[in-house]
Amino acid sequence: MASRTRQQLGNALLGVAIAGGLVSTIGFLLQLIAGSSLISHGARQEVILKDLAPISFNGILPKDNSSELLVHVYWFNRYFAWEYPTAPDGISTAGFTPTSWFSQNVKDDFYLIAADIDVPGDSINCHTFGRGADPCSNAFFEAMRQAWFDLDVPEPSLQWIINVLGLIFAIYTILQEVAIKYKPYWVRCTCFCLKSMCPCPKGTREEIEAMDDYTWDKVRLAYWALLSAWVALSTVGSNVISQLFLSRLRSIQREGDFDMDIKLGGLYEIVGWVSLGFSLLGTACILVKWTMSRRPKGWMEQQALDSMPLDDPVDDDESRPNPNALYKDDTRT
Repeated sequence: MASRTRQQLGNALLGVAIAGGLVSTIGFLLQLIAGSSLISHGARQEVILKDLAPISFNGILPKDNSSELLVHVYWFNRYFAWEYPTAPDGISTAGFTPTSWFSQNVKDDFYLIAADIDVPGDSINCHTFGRGADPCSNAFFEAMRQAWFDLDVPEPSLQWIINVLGLIFAIYTILQEVAIKYKPYWVRCTCFCLKSMCPCPKGTREEIEAMDDYTWDKVRLAYWALLSAWVALSTVGSNVISQLFLSRLRSIQREGDFDMDIKLGGLYEIVGWVSLGFSLLGTACILVKWTMSRRPKGWMEQQALDSMPLDDPVDDDESRPNPNALYKDDTRT
């Protein structure tokens, strides 16, 4: 492949990788913004980007004696957001439970939501588990009691921390590409320890600025691969936690004569898996670019040969010895 074509293809691959990094950055940002505030629609409020909740369901307050549950609840790992579209005048139409950092008691959060929408206390005051205890008049809380539902979510802030660090690292990886192009010396290794494990180049400013694409692609590959691993940790880890939480919520559904409409956030799943797909694509592009820029075997020897000066060509006729000159004319006088 010609050098110019290889350079153009390498630039195109780098562009695709950066685009994939931008998608991952946007994915992390959306997951952090989702459910963080309320937006108003006239007299009613809604949770921002509620479709990006890992889990959503209906609960808390049944409608009269029907199987319909009136409160839409959204789980965002550290807290619940909720909406009560048919709330009477004077009752909140949306809100949040307090943010939990180290441990989240889901049952307590459900009681807090009930208090926010003025559910009568005597209808939900049935904390004793078991079928022989006094039942709740509220069908949702009675089903929760029958299911012995008392779930503590450990380290609920872990997923949020992973997403925050992922956002920072995604932005850093993209900014590093800008530095490699315009200020390569800024990408030098500054580690105080474990320098041998650092992928960044080491050397003086002149040495680093003189490095070729092969060296920089090796640096790129380390960081883009690490970004892909982080996106995978966020996506797969969140999916596993959501599935475990989903199975516990379904225990309430099984005990109650109502439909909670429990479901994973479809848009949340799409954003997570698309971000992972694009980050892996970016890493693959950098790997191909690095492979293309690899020095062929014997490259150093070839460079040395190419730099050797060539002697002036010698005319063959002049350099060929004259056989007649080997003998002298022996003339007799």
